[in-house]
Amino acid sequence: MRKFKWSFLIFLTLTALGPGCSTQDIVIEGFVPKNATEAIPAQASFAVLTNPKVFNSVLDAEIAAKIEKMLRIKGYRVSPQESADFIVRYTYGIKGHDVTTVSFPDDYPFENPCVVRGFYGYGGYDPFISPDLGWVTEASETYKIYTSKLLIKIKDEKHYPANDPRSVIWIGESYIDTYRRDLRSSVDYLLAAMFQYFGADTGQSREIRIKPENPLLKELQSGSETAPLAS
Repeated sequence: MRKFKWSFLIFLTLTALGPGCSTQDIVIEGFVPKNATEAIPAQASFAVLTNPKVFNSVLDAEIAAKIEKMLRIKGYRVSPQESADFIVRYTYGIKGHDVTTVSFPDDYPFENPCVVRGFYGYGGYDPFISPDLGWVTEASETYKIYTSKLLIKIKDEKHYPANDPRSVIWIGESYIDTYRRDLRSSVDYLLAAMFQYFGADTGQSREIRIKPENPLLKELQSGSETAPLAS
């Protein structure tokens, strides 16, 4: 019986999707409202507001600290809410979903005179015969993939009430698929990708490849101490 190498290769591909140790493909999108009257100026100051109602306040504080560090890396200042030019609000999450793969032997489809193929329908797996491709027995395997997401909203609450739609000047979204349920590590990649387009309208979703040597990622993951709040 022949080995089904394609299934094994797919498994290796999925296991390489763990954050923190390899190149990752991130999907990001940036939105600037049509009514926005100003761009984010250089050296603007930001207050990153944590989420008071989250269950895991430790994780939430870690993510807030990473956002603050990324703002400093990009040359912005982090200030108390009462003196900041802009307010940063954020949300995040992770959701698992199943991915099913189908594997074939090495000699598919050339070696033998007919093939056993099949499909999944309402009655389960349904095989049928095709006389031209060679004997093949399909084998399916299901893996769990986790999609981590991070959304950041920049608001001008100096000139507009917090609930006024005009206060929103930028929204960023980023997503990553990994084989591990590891939101903490994924956030580093999500931020490194998102901040390449910070404050910009991307016009459409963009896929960004973040390598371990990415400057933003490396600086975010460095062990430098957090700078004090700007006055």
